[in-house]
Amino acid sequence: MGRKERIVRYSLLFTGISLIGGGIVCLILEFAIAAIALMTFGAVGLILSIAPNPIKNPNSVKLLQYDIKAVIFDMDGTLIDSTGMWHEIDVNFFKKRGMEIPDDYAQKIVHLGLKQAAKFTKKEYGIKESEQEIMDEWHQMSLDMYRNDVQLKEGALELLEFFKSRNIPMAIATANDDQLYMPCIERLGIGKYFNFIADVNNVKEGKHSAKIYEYLAEKMATSKENTLVIEDMPTCVKTAYTSGFVTVAVYDNASKDFDEEKRSNSDLFINNFNELIKLLK
Repeated sequence: MGRKERIVRYSLLFTGISLIGGGIVCLILEFAIAAIALMTFGAVGLILSIAPNPIKNPNSVKLLQYDIKAVIFDMDGTLIDSTGMWHEIDVNFFKKRGMEIPDDYAQKIVHLGLKQAAKFTKKEYGIKESEQEIMDEWHQMSLDMYRNDVQLKEGALELLEFFKSRNIPMAIATANDDQLYMPCIERLGIGKYFNFIADVNNVKEGKHSAKIYEYLAEKMATSKENTLVIEDMPTCVKTAYTSGFVTVAVYDNASKDFDEEKRSNSDLFINNFNELIKLLK
């Protein structure tokens, strides 16, 4: 019997027992299924296939003229204060090679996953190391910070609590790598708020495309006009906005020179999440 076939059979067994009795036995089987899925598909596959918080009795909240029924958060620079860390990593990466970091480097790679960013960096700037070696260097420089240092941005936890208290489904859409963002999510204890977590590797396209937002909206069974996307980088803000999602652009120091562009390509610009909470209330 194949591993995937075993997962299906365990799932059917779990469903049958749920219908008959439930209780502790069901809970044990649920964890068993989750463990098998984790071994088979990895952390991201687990979160996408078994939502940590199944969607129950979805509600809506009013923002401007829109009825918001689901929320998609970017992670770096939006939920967590990590863009300054990445700037430091980029500066040191180029300095190590006797180069100055290009002024527009962050804007060119922010919507890409690490693999595509490494490919772009190697080709564009003539880096001699392989793409894998570039990614390994980035991982080594950033992993400890994600595991121990990176914190939530101002008002983020309160906003998550607000949406959760109103049964609004939430998801994360990130261009980061799961080996970095999963330890951070676990340490900060925010995984419980999200029904789905996806990165650009799940949809095989960066955030210059709306595919990751569309993918998550479909998972949460909401339309674009009822789905709020919260982003900090101008490229990603514009992608969501021009694709028809309700879009909030949030201030981040790394993209402060692009605030006017972000205002022009969003439904709302905020300096922090406390401002958004007041508008939602």
